[in-house]
Amino acid sequence: MAKKTKVRRVRTANDKATLLTALTYIVLGLLFVFCGIYPDILKWIMLGVGILIAAFGVYELVKRDYVTGLIMIVVGVLFALGVVDAIITIMLIVIGVVLAVLGAYELIVAFKSSRVSISDVISAILSIVAGIFLIVAGSSIITWAFIVVGVIMFVDGVLIFFGKKLI
Repeated sequence: MAKKTKVRRVRTANDKATLLTALTYIVLGLLFVFCGIYPDILKWIMLGVGILIAAFGVYELVKRDYVTGLIMIVVGVLFALGVVDAIITIMLIVIGVVLAVLGAYELIVAFKSSRVSISDVISAILSIVAGIFLIVAGSSIITWAFIVVGVIMFVDGVLIFFGKKLI
């Protein structure tokens, strides 16, 4: 009677890296979705990241790397205090204003040209609308962006896990 041999699949470093990539995408996707649904989680994460960065800054000071240590402590404190959230809000308003002004400029240029292109007009109007949305409801747009990015990352992670690639 012939002896049966088991066929083993050889796991290469590439297989392990692909599996790690898939799991990372899935975990980050879920984290993005949860941060979009529950924005308070993001504040706690920023607090934790701020404390970690400040702790690494103290470690750098102990190693006598004063410049890096002080920079890391300042950045960590800014994260922990939520100053980064205020900066993001200000940036959303500035980007919204720039986008609305750019859209208005594109609309004026589109109508001044000898031949009006419907795609140029639609693009300009969409820029104006997007700018107004960023000014008025920037945090809501960020929330939905987190959810959309999270879902895309989760789906991409699952597809990578099963051997396909979305992005």
